[in-house]
Amino acid sequence: MPVVGAEATAVTWVAPGLFVSGWSTGILMVARIDRPDPKDWAKFWELPVLEEKVAILALHHNGSLLAISSTTSVSVWLAKDSKFKVLSFFADVPAPKSHGNVAGPVEITSVSWKGMTTTLVVSYLHHGIVGWDVSTQSIVFAHAIENAGGSLSPNGELFAAFSRQGTTVYALPHGLRQQSFNREDSSGECGPAIFIHNGWALLEGRRGSGIIWDLETSRLLGPDISLEEGENVVCLAQHYDEAGDVFLIAITTSSQRLQIFETHRIGETGDHPSKLVRRRHHDFCVLAVLFSLGAAVTPAMCRMFSE
Repeated sequence: MPVVGAEATAVTWVAPGLFVSGWSTGILMVARIDRPDPKDWAKFWELPVLEEKVAILALHHNGSLLAISSTTSVSVWLAKDSKFKVLSFFADVPAPKSHGNVAGPVEITSVSWKGMTTTLVVSYLHHGIVGWDVSTQSIVFAHAIENAGGSLSPNGELFAAFSRQGTTVYALPHGLRQQSFNREDSSGECGPAIFIHNGWALLEGRRGSGIIWDLETSRLLGPDISLEEGENVVCLAQHYDEAGDVFLIAITTSSQRLQIFETHRIGETGDHPSKLVRRRHHDFCVLAVLFSLGAAVTPAMCRMFSE
Protein backbone atom coordinates (compact mmCIF):
# COMPACT_ATOMS: atom_id res chain seq x y z
CA MET A 1 0.00 0.00 0.00
CA PRO A 2 1.10 3.64 -0.44
CA VAL A 3 3.10 5.15 2.43
CA VAL A 4 1.27 6.56 5.42
CA GLY A 5 -0.01 10.05 4.68
CA ALA A 6 -0.08 9.56 0.91
CA GLU A 7 -3.19 10.77 -0.91
CA ALA A 8 -4.95 9.40 -3.97
CA THR A 9 -4.82 12.30 -6.44
CA ALA A 10 -6.15 10.81 -9.70
CA VAL A 11 -8.17 7.80 -10.80
CA THR A 12 -9.44 6.25 -14.02
CA TRP A 13 -11.22 3.03 -14.98
CA VAL A 14 -9.19 0.79 -17.27
CA ALA A 15 -11.61 -2.17 -17.52
CA PRO A 16 -14.84 -3.31 -15.86
CA GLY A 17 -14.07 -3.71 -12.17
CA LEU A 18 -10.47 -2.55 -12.64
CA PHE A 19 -9.12 0.93 -12.00
CA VAL A 20 -5.79 2.71 -11.75
CA SER A 21 -5.17 5.32 -9.08
CA GLY A 22 -2.35 7.85 -8.95
CA TRP A 23 -0.89 8.98 -5.63
CA SER A 24 0.80 12.04 -4.17
CA THR A 25 4.00 10.01 -3.80
CA GLY A 26 4.25 9.50 -7.58
CA ILE A 27 3.16 5.87 -7.66
CA LEU A 28 0.34 4.08 -9.47
CA MET A 29 -1.79 1.39 -7.91
CA VAL A 30 -4.07 -0.99 -9.79
CA ALA A 31 -7.05 -2.36 -7.86
CA ARG A 32 -9.73 -4.90 -8.72
CA ILE A 33 -13.21 -4.32 -7.29
CA ASP A 34 -15.40 -6.72 -9.26
CA ARG A 35 -15.72 -9.30 -6.50
CA PRO A 36 -18.82 -9.47 -4.28
CA ASP A 37 -16.99 -9.08 -0.98
CA PRO A 38 -14.81 -5.94 -0.64
CA LYS A 39 -12.45 -8.02 1.50
CA ASP A 40 -11.55 -9.90 -1.68
CA TRP A 41 -10.69 -6.77 -3.66
CA ALA A 42 -7.13 -7.32 -4.76
CA LYS A 43 -4.31 -4.90 -5.47
CA PHE A 44 -2.25 -6.04 -8.43
CA TRP A 45 0.82 -3.84 -8.21
CA GLU A 46 2.37 -0.53 -7.33
CA LEU A 47 4.70 1.22 -9.74
CA PRO A 48 6.76 4.39 -9.18
CA VAL A 49 6.26 6.48 -12.31
CA LEU A 50 6.89 10.09 -11.24
CA GLU A 51 9.09 12.00 -8.84
CA GLU A 52 6.13 14.20 -7.88
CA LYS A 53 2.43 13.60 -7.39
CA VAL A 54 0.31 12.07 -10.13
CA ALA A 55 -2.17 14.82 -11.00
CA ILE A 56 -4.04 13.47 -14.06
CA LEU A 57 -4.59 10.05 -15.67
CA ALA A 58 -5.98 9.74 -19.21
CA LEU A 59 -6.64 6.34 -20.81
CA HIS A 60 -6.78 6.01 -24.59
CA HIS A 61 -9.87 4.41 -26.13
CA ASN A 62 -7.81 1.39 -27.16
CA GLY A 63 -7.41 0.60 -23.47
CA SER A 64 -3.64 0.23 -23.56
CA LEU A 65 -2.11 3.72 -23.73
CA LEU A 66 -2.14 5.59 -20.42
CA ALA A 67 -1.09 9.24 -20.17
CA ILE A 68 0.27 10.09 -16.72
CA SER A 69 0.67 13.74 -15.79
CA SER A 70 2.12 15.66 -12.89
CA THR A 71 1.53 19.42 -12.73
CA THR A 72 4.58 20.03 -14.94
CA SER A 73 5.13 17.02 -17.22
CA VAL A 74 3.29 14.30 -19.15
CA SER A 75 4.45 10.81 -20.09
CA VAL A 76 2.76 8.00 -21.98
CA TRP A 77 2.88 4.39 -20.79
CA LEU A 78 1.86 1.17 -22.53
CA ALA A 79 -0.07 -1.63 -20.83
CA LYS A 80 1.22 -5.02 -21.93
CA ASP A 81 -1.96 -6.87 -20.94
CA SER A 82 -5.63 -6.08 -20.36
CA LYS A 83 -5.28 -6.43 -16.58
CA PHE A 84 -2.57 -3.73 -16.40
CA LYS A 85 -0.20 -6.07 -14.57
CA VAL A 86 2.72 -4.88 -16.72
CA LEU A 87 3.13 -1.21 -17.66
CA SER A 88 6.11 0.02 -19.66
CA PHE A 89 7.30 3.55 -20.41
CA PHE A 90 6.58 4.67 -23.98
CA ALA A 91 7.42 8.37 -24.40
CA ASP A 92 7.63 11.78 -22.77
CA VAL A 93 5.55 14.66 -24.12
CA PRO A 94 8.00 17.52 -24.79
CA ALA A 95 7.76 20.67 -22.71
CA PRO A 96 5.74 23.46 -24.40
CA LYS A 97 7.20 26.57 -25.97
CA SER A 98 6.10 30.08 -25.08
CA HIS A 99 3.76 31.89 -27.49
CA GLY A 100 4.62 35.53 -28.21
CA ASN A 101 5.00 37.47 -24.97
CA VAL A 102 3.42 34.72 -22.88
CA ALA A 103 5.84 33.46 -20.29
CA GLY A 104 5.55 31.64 -17.00
CA PRO A 105 6.24 28.32 -15.35
CA VAL A 106 4.95 25.16 -16.99
CA GLU A 107 1.69 24.24 -15.27
CA ILE A 108 -0.57 21.59 -16.79
CA THR A 109 -4.32 22.14 -16.54
CA SER A 110 -5.76 19.18 -18.50
CA VAL A 111 -4.75 16.06 -20.45
CA SER A 112 -7.09 14.25 -22.89
CA TRP A 113 -6.95 11.95 -25.89
CA LYS A 114 -8.39 13.46 -29.09
CA GLY A 115 -11.24 11.10 -29.96
CA MET A 116 -10.03 7.79 -31.41
CA THR A 117 -6.77 9.29 -32.72
CA THR A 118 -3.33 8.92 -31.17
CA THR A 119 -3.14 12.66 -30.48
CA LEU A 120 -2.81 13.70 -26.87
CA VAL A 121 -4.15 17.19 -26.10
CA VAL A 122 -2.42 18.95 -23.21
CA SER A 123 -3.45 22.38 -21.92
CA TYR A 124 -1.21 24.67 -19.91
CA LEU A 125 -1.90 27.69 -17.73
CA HIS A 126 0.73 29.86 -19.42
CA HIS A 127 1.44 28.02 -22.67
CA GLY A 128 -1.92 27.43 -24.36
CA ILE A 129 -2.81 23.97 -25.66
CA VAL A 130 -0.68 21.48 -27.56
CA GLY A 131 -1.62 18.43 -29.63
CA TRP A 132 1.07 15.75 -29.60
CA ASP A 133 0.83 12.64 -31.79
CA VAL A 134 2.06 9.61 -29.88
CA SER A 135 2.53 7.46 -32.98
CA THR A 136 4.86 9.94 -34.71
CA GLN A 137 6.04 11.64 -31.51
CA SER A 138 5.51 15.04 -33.05
CA ILE A 139 3.50 18.17 -32.33
CA VAL A 140 0.50 18.45 -34.67
CA PHE A 141 -0.89 21.76 -33.38
CA ALA A 142 -0.20 24.43 -30.76
CA HIS A 143 -2.42 27.39 -29.90
CA ALA A 144 -2.12 30.27 -27.43
CA ILE A 145 -5.46 29.63 -25.72
CA GLU A 146 -5.79 31.04 -22.21
CA ASN A 147 -7.27 28.59 -19.73
CA ALA A 148 -7.32 27.48 -16.11
CA GLY A 149 -8.48 24.06 -17.30
CA GLY A 150 -10.10 22.42 -20.26
CA SER A 151 -12.26 19.61 -21.58
CA LEU A 152 -12.46 17.79 -24.93
CA SER A 153 -15.72 16.82 -26.62
CA PRO A 154 -16.29 13.06 -27.09
CA ASN A 155 -15.25 13.20 -30.75
CA GLY A 156 -12.18 15.30 -29.95
CA GLU A 157 -13.17 18.11 -32.31
CA LEU A 158 -13.99 20.77 -29.69
CA PHE A 159 -12.02 22.06 -26.72
CA ALA A 160 -13.74 23.98 -23.92
CA ALA A 161 -11.33 26.31 -22.10
CA PHE A 162 -12.59 27.71 -18.82
CA SER A 163 -11.36 30.62 -16.72
CA ARG A 164 -12.74 33.45 -14.56
CA GLN A 165 -14.13 35.09 -17.70
CA GLY A 166 -16.30 32.10 -18.55
CA THR A 167 -15.97 29.21 -20.98
CA THR A 168 -14.89 29.45 -24.61
CA VAL A 169 -15.20 26.58 -27.09
CA TYR A 170 -12.55 26.16 -29.80
CA ALA A 171 -12.49 23.90 -32.84
CA LEU A 172 -9.52 21.57 -33.21
CA PRO A 173 -7.03 21.15 -34.73
CA HIS A 174 -7.09 24.75 -36.01
CA GLY A 175 -7.87 26.43 -32.69
CA LEU A 176 -10.66 28.64 -34.06
CA ARG A 177 -13.02 30.15 -31.49
CA GLN A 178 -16.56 28.83 -31.92
CA GLN A 179 -18.58 30.08 -28.95
CA SER A 180 -18.17 31.93 -25.67
CA PHE A 181 -20.48 31.50 -22.69
CA ASN A 182 -20.78 34.17 -20.01
CA ARG A 183 -24.17 35.26 -18.69
CA GLU A 184 -24.83 38.93 -18.05
CA ASP A 185 -25.98 38.20 -14.51
CA SER A 186 -22.90 36.13 -13.72
CA SER A 187 -20.51 37.19 -10.98
CA GLY A 188 -17.64 36.38 -13.34
CA GLU A 189 -16.61 33.37 -11.31
CA CYS A 190 -16.44 30.23 -13.40
CA GLY A 191 -15.47 26.71 -12.42
CA PRO A 192 -14.82 23.63 -14.55
CA ALA A 193 -16.81 22.78 -17.68
CA ILE A 194 -17.36 19.48 -19.50
CA PHE A 195 -19.21 18.31 -22.58
CA ILE A 196 -22.31 16.24 -21.86
CA HIS A 197 -24.96 14.45 -23.92
CA ASN A 198 -22.43 13.15 -26.45
CA GLY A 199 -21.15 16.67 -27.11
CA TRP A 200 -24.52 18.32 -27.74
CA ALA A 201 -24.34 20.40 -24.57
CA LEU A 202 -21.87 21.97 -22.17
CA LEU A 203 -22.13 21.75 -18.38
CA GLU A 204 -20.48 24.69 -16.65
CA GLY A 205 -19.82 25.06 -12.93
CA ARG A 206 -20.43 28.41 -11.25
CA ARG A 207 -20.48 29.53 -7.63
CA GLY A 208 -23.58 27.97 -6.13
CA SER A 209 -24.89 26.46 -9.37
CA GLY A 210 -24.31 24.43 -12.48
CA ILE A 211 -25.66 25.57 -15.84
CA ILE A 212 -26.16 23.76 -19.13
CA TRP A 213 -25.69 25.38 -22.55
CA ASP A 214 -27.04 24.06 -25.85
CA LEU A 215 -24.07 24.10 -28.23
CA GLU A 216 -26.27 24.36 -31.32
CA THR A 217 -28.14 27.48 -30.22
CA SER A 218 -25.83 28.86 -27.49
CA ARG A 219 -28.87 29.10 -25.24
CA LEU A 220 -29.36 28.03 -21.65
CA LEU A 221 -31.19 24.75 -21.21
CA GLY A 222 -33.67 24.60 -18.35
CA PRO A 223 -33.21 26.11 -14.91
CA ASP A 224 -29.84 26.24 -13.16
CA ILE A 225 -28.75 23.25 -11.15
CA SER A 226 -29.01 24.74 -7.68
CA LEU A 227 -26.27 23.94 -5.18
CA GLU A 228 -25.69 25.22 -1.67
CA GLU A 229 -25.34 29.01 -1.60
CA GLY A 230 -21.73 30.15 -1.88
CA GLU A 231 -20.34 26.72 -2.75
CA ASN A 232 -17.80 26.43 -5.52
CA VAL A 233 -18.03 23.65 -8.09
CA VAL A 234 -14.76 21.74 -7.83
CA CYS A 235 -15.19 18.76 -10.14
CA LEU A 236 -17.62 17.53 -12.81
CA ALA A 237 -18.19 14.11 -14.37
CA GLN A 238 -20.76 12.59 -16.71
CA HIS A 239 -21.89 9.08 -17.57
CA TYR A 240 -24.48 7.52 -19.88
CA ASP A 241 -26.62 4.83 -18.28
CA GLU A 242 -27.51 2.68 -21.29
CA ALA A 243 -29.87 0.44 -19.32
CA GLY A 244 -32.02 3.37 -18.18
CA ASP A 245 -31.35 5.54 -21.27
CA VAL A 246 -30.47 8.52 -19.07
CA PHE A 247 -27.42 10.74 -18.71
CA LEU A 248 -25.97 11.14 -15.23
CA ILE A 249 -24.11 14.21 -14.03
CA ALA A 250 -21.93 14.23 -10.93
CA ILE A 251 -20.97 17.53 -9.28
CA THR A 252 -18.64 17.91 -6.32
CA THR A 253 -18.40 21.16 -4.39
CA SER A 254 -16.00 22.89 -2.03
CA SER A 255 -17.87 21.42 0.94
CA GLN A 256 -16.84 17.95 -0.31
CA ARG A 257 -20.37 16.96 -1.19
CA LEU A 258 -21.21 14.94 -4.28
CA GLN A 259 -24.57 15.50 -5.96
CA ILE A 260 -25.85 13.36 -8.80
CA PHE A 261 -28.39 14.58 -11.34
CA GLU A 262 -30.23 12.90 -14.15
CA THR A 263 -30.93 14.41 -17.56
CA HIS A 264 -33.23 13.04 -20.25
CA ARG A 265 -33.37 13.34 -24.01
CA ILE A 266 -35.62 15.75 -25.85
CA GLY A 267 -37.94 13.89 -28.20
CA GLU A 268 -37.37 10.38 -29.49
CA THR A 269 -33.99 11.08 -31.08
CA GLY A 270 -30.99 13.23 -30.34
CA ASP A 271 -29.00 13.78 -27.20
CA HIS A 272 -30.27 17.20 -26.11
CA PRO A 273 -30.87 17.36 -22.35
CA SER A 274 -34.40 18.19 -21.29
CA LYS A 275 -34.94 18.18 -17.54
CA LEU A 276 -32.89 17.71 -14.41
CA VAL A 277 -33.82 15.70 -11.34
CA ARG A 278 -31.76 15.72 -8.18
CA ARG A 279 -31.04 12.13 -7.21
CA ARG A 280 -29.01 11.94 -3.99
CA HIS A 281 -26.01 13.22 -2.04
CA HIS A 282 -22.72 11.43 -1.51
CA ASP A 283 -19.39 12.15 0.05
CA PHE A 284 -16.69 13.35 -2.38
CA CYS A 285 -14.78 10.05 -2.39
CA VAL A 286 -17.73 8.26 -4.02
CA LEU A 287 -17.07 10.18 -7.24
CA ALA A 288 -13.93 8.15 -7.88
CA VAL A 289 -16.00 4.96 -7.73
CA LEU A 290 -18.96 6.13 -9.81
CA PHE A 291 -17.26 7.98 -12.63
CA SER A 292 -13.88 8.74 -14.06
CA LEU A 293 -13.06 12.35 -13.27
CA GLY A 294 -14.32 14.44 -16.15
CA ALA A 295 -12.71 17.72 -15.17
CA ALA A 296 -10.08 17.24 -12.54
CA VAL A 297 -8.95 19.86 -10.06
CA THR A 298 -5.71 21.64 -10.97
CA PRO A 299 -3.60 24.05 -8.91
CA ALA A 300 -4.72 26.89 -11.18
CA MET A 301 -8.35 26.08 -10.44
CA CYS A 302 -7.68 25.86 -6.70
CA ARG A 303 -6.27 29.37 -6.75
CA MET A 304 -9.21 30.59 -8.80
CA PHE A 305 -11.72 29.08 -6.36
CA SER A 306 -9.99 30.36 -3.22
CA GLU A 307 -9.70 33.99 -4.25
